[in-house]
Amino acid sequence: MIRTTTRSLPFTTLVLAFAAGACEGDQGPPGPPGGFDPDAPALDKAFAATGGKANLLALSSYTLATSGERLMTGEGFTPDDGAHPVGTFTAQISTDVTADKLRIDYARQNSIFGAMPSYKVILDGDVGVVHGTESVFGFPGGDLPSERWAAERRQQYLTNPQLLLREVAAGDRTATEAGIAIRDGELRQRIELSDPTAPIELYIEPYSGEITELTTLENDHPTGDVEVAAHYLGWRTWDAAATAVAFPSDIAITVNDQPFHVERREAVATNVALDPSTFAFPAGAMPAHDDAGAARGARNSQFLEMFAALGVPLDALQTTIDAQQLAPGVFHLRGGTHHSLVIEQQAGVVVVEAPLYEARALAVLDWIATNIPGKPVTHVIATHHHRDHTGALRTFVARGAKIVVGDASKAFFSRAFRASRTIEPDELSAHPAPATILGVPAGGTLTLPDAAHPVQVVAVETTHAADMVIAYVPSAKTVFVSDIYSPGFPPNPFGAREVLGAIQSRGLAVDTLAGGHGGVGPRSDLDAIAGM
Repeated sequence: MIRTTTRSLPFTTLVLAFAAGACEGDQGPPGPPGGFDPDAPALDKAFAATGGKANLLALSSYTLATSGERLMTGEGFTPDDGAHPVGTFTAQISTDVTADKLRIDYARQNSIFGAMPSYKVILDGDVGVVHGTESVFGFPGGDLPSERWAAERRQQYLTNPQLLLREVAAGDRTATEAGIAIRDGELRQRIELSDPTAPIELYIEPYSGEITELTTLENDHPTGDVEVAAHYLGWRTWDAAATAVAFPSDIAITVNDQPFHVERREAVATNVALDPSTFAFPAGAMPAHDDAGAARGARNSQFLEMFAALGVPLDALQTTIDAQQLAPGVFHLRGGTHHSLVIEQQAGVVVVEAPLYEARALAVLDWIATNIPGKPVTHVIATHHHRDHTGALRTFVARGAKIVVGDASKAFFSRAFRASRTIEPDELSAHPAPATILGVPAGGTLTLPDAAHPVQVVAVETTHAADMVIAYVPSAKTVFVSDIYSPGFPPNPFGAREVLGAIQSRGLAVDTLAGGHGGVGPRSDLDAIAGM
């Protein structure tokens, strides 16, 4: 079978640097010779090109000195924007393959929040910890939830596919010859590997046997199934030992053809002695493994890795609801990093913001069923399209709610609600339903009428997102806003001015602001920050 895929990767500058980096300077001793019979099995070639079965099985440890860049997808000004950089990193990676241990010493520069402290990620078997502070808000690390443990593990397979071949050689993973494919105009042989999340495909250059690309599927909470691909250049052995295993020097990982992770290796050493203390957990660490959490982390690894690199880790499920009543029938639902506003109307309930994922939606729905019984959710307002703020919308569509968004993202959400979702099925994939999407025009307002608690959805001109809206509840003199202003968080004068401008231009009588992040604060705080 021939599979044809032609892509034009949208990160030209990164690809040029990626390709140039693989060709420059001292490349070390050459790898195994090419010139394979193009009709020979792809798996045999891949084994030979990475050092051979015996050397893969004998790989006991390795260290890597790396540097690179992380990017975010789904967080641009418009839904169709490409990925944008969030920071650079250097990392020292130590892996004890035999004992199943990993340590990554990170130093990051965050282009959005500023410098992040150095910290360590340490895995030992099926548990792990963060030693140090990776959060830009200063929250200390600690025991890793199994979701993040699995994401870290998966990242090592994506950047080192020879580890997958090692598991095939050991009988821990199956491999099937899967025919040939055309990838970006080049002929490749294809190998399909078994994986609990989704099959992994390796693409093999027919004459050299080198792995040029890996593809698999993961879940994206707002949009469903996404292709995760890893691209490799500069395969070589890094020392002259007879037992050497080849590692790629350059890796670029993409999500639906958008760049997420670009990495360059400056040094690689294999089968080195590692001090056991390298992998010691800090005092007091007591991580525990959860199979369901680990499976969820593998399905959503790039979501978890992106936000960890941003310094805002979203590792464990957020299903706790901490409700604060702001006025009769108006409630701020907190319980983690992302919040919602609930407004009771005569005909039902309006929810402002459906963040993160379906588990959060179900927690909000359970709270509503208990505290406002007998009333359905009629409308859900999305303040903007960013993926951490919209991952639960599909669940509300499945329950029959109308979705209110800024006009700039109507087409995006229409596609997202129809998208295939097989890696992590949700209510909408199990019970497809048509979505009703109401748009708020740029500079305009849409009102959800009610005798007691009408809700006005107001478009905001901002540099954060083209579809940004705020929700105003006149009966509570309250505005709900996400990202551009967060009550109780470090001040953002620029965003505060954008919010204040929308309030003043519409003549809204606002006493209180409730945040999609942060808490609840008085209008006077907004005025003071906007005046800075």
